[in-house]
Amino acid sequence: MIVSMNEIESTMLKAARGAGYAWGLAEEASIAARWLATWDLPWLETAHILFSPESLRWIGSDTPLRNPLLAGAWSNDLPISCSARSLRGVTAPLWLAGLVGAGTHRRSIARRINWSSAEVVVARGALVHTHGTLDAAATETVSITLAGNVDPVSFGGSVATHRRSTGCHVDARLWQRLLEYEKRTYVPGSAQSRATGAGSEKSDND
Repeated sequence: MIVSMNEIESTMLKAARGAGYAWGLAEEASIAARWLATWDLPWLETAHILFSPESLRWIGSDTPLRNPLLAGAWSNDLPISCSARSLRGVTAPLWLAGLVGAGTHRRSIARRINWSSAEVVVARGALVHTHGTLDAAATETVSITLAGNVDPVSFGGSVATHRRSTGCHVDARLWQRLLEYEKRTYVPGSAQSRATGAGSEKSDND
């Protein structure tokens, strides 16, 4: 099935809320999902890792940066002078790369994100290069370094995939799993809620 980029972003926002993330981190998840989907990276195949008890447990712990959303947001907030950093035990590091990639749209300095099985290079909001296994589920030590001044346009043939601007194919089974988390944000209907303007007052055919 094909879903639009707007649908990916909005569904991921609500799914992350349904999984237990606060609004701020849920928004980070939606931003990363759209960026990863735009560059045809395996975002949906790894989304369930974000919702695992292990990933959620790091929030509010002594090691919060093991959660890729917190780690990515933290990295984007650092000044450009912080040229290198290493994070231990990050779950689903592709999502960290997604946030860093989305956060470079106003920066000409490229960033290289490495973990044991993969490398991702991003610049000016674009994917410049990928290599290795991107859908790692295990915890990884992630290194983020500067990669110099890069103009993604000049890397035309080297960019891992072509940018998708409208929508992308998704696995229906995995998409349904995301929708199950989204449903947790729904408020059950009641006679009182309908009478005060939520939906139709008598039937869905009104």
